[in-house]
Amino acid sequence: MTITDTVERLAVIDLRDPRPVKPVRIETTDWAALIDRQQRAATATSVDRSHRAALWAIAYFNVGDVVLTKLALDRGASEGNPISAFLLDHSLLWPSKALLMMVFGCLAFSPRTRLATETETRRSWFVAGLYSCVVLVNTLTLWRYW
Repeated sequence: MTITDTVERLAVIDLRDPRPVKPVRIETTDWAALIDRQQRAATATSVDRSHRAALWAIAYFNVGDVVLTKLALDRGASEGNPISAFLLDHSLLWPSKALLMMVFGCLAFSPRTRLATETETRRSWFVAGLYSCVVLVNTLTLWRYW
């Protein structure tokens, strides 16, 4: 049975029926609202994907930071970050970096109960940008000590 058949069946008036006939109301779809909901859903999904990509970028830049720091320290450079210098003096830098990388990897892979907001995504990309600067500084430092 198609929609046309249903509408035609509803529009038939039976004169034998003593009850008053109510006019048939055909619902129309609010296409603008439907398209708006679909666009918002697509935007939310792309924002969440971008957020996960930012978390991956943070993890990768963290790996780059660890590798380049290790190479530069082996060549005679000194750690410029006082927190990292303290951790390095107490042999806690590498375990803390590994833990940090695991946390960001788990966040990027974890099933989420809600999608990331645009603000969270912007903050994550900001942190990824800072880490990219750290990797650049480490690369230039390593180049100097090469």
